[in-house]
Amino acid sequence: MGLFAVRISLFAAAVLATGMYLSGGAAAEGLAGDARLQTMLRLPSDALDAASIPAQQTVFSRESDWVDFWKAHSTAPAPLVDFGRWQIAAIFLGPKPNPGYRLRVPYAYEIAHEQAAYVYYEEVTPRPGAMYAQVMVYPYEILAVPSALHVEFKPMRFTAPEQPGGEAVAARTLPLAALQRPKRPIYEAFLDQKSWEVFWKANASSVPPAVDFDHDIVVGLLQPNDAPAVSLSGVEEQGGTVRVKMIRGPAGSGEQRSLLIAIPRAARVDFGWVESQL
Repeated sequence: MGLFAVRISLFAAAVLATGMYLSGGAAAEGLAGDARLQTMLRLPSDALDAASIPAQQTVFSRESDWVDFWKAHSTAPAPLVDFGRWQIAAIFLGPKPNPGYRLRVPYAYEIAHEQAAYVYYEEVTPRPGAMYAQVMVYPYEILAVPSALHVEFKPMRFTAPEQPGGEAVAARTLPLAALQRPKRPIYEAFLDQKSWEVFWKANASSVPPAVDFDHDIVVGLLQPNDAPAVSLSGVEEQGGTVRVKMIRGPAGSGEQRSLLIAIPRAARVDFGWVESQL
């Protein structure tokens, strides 16, 4: 039984639950009435050499294919997901002449009658008259979506708003003493009661911590006992994205090795390391 995946995201403040139908972006994109916002996991990929990857859109449905791809473009270990529940969708724009070129993937919609996930993306171009450093950039996004869905990449027909500023988000750290540890770091999200109970039953003999899945989801990172310690620095919503900030500590420091938190439902949640004590 696989355990965990990293970095997830959110679309609009008006969308309060993954199961909410045809709101905001869905209506603007002209989607059918059975479209609903689908949670994506944004994987941490700073160690990837994007300059070596040509422009492409690709999906990895097998762990071996994902690991082989990662090894070809990075010397760091590949961030892992449970490929029994998730698949990886990646968009690479290739070389661009300055940082004014960016890639945004603000949301994905599940289309029930097609058993598909429409992953919407926007290629942002430089603002007219703006000055940018003349350095090459290689915009990309690597996300995980449920494996039961066929992935289709869709260029956006309208621009999703980018809002400055950030607000603290309520998060509850869940007790993990009864949970057995994996043999390797794995990131994950649990979006409903059933998947949460199945996971907990496979990895602990106790009753799982109570979570109100009508309003919340569970996200986190599980690591082996000899991994560096991890703690939560904070959770913040900014411009439609929930960012979970984690801190690493030295291995064997006596602190917790894994982290699971309950946060409000979101279409996208990004996990990131904000500082290190190594």
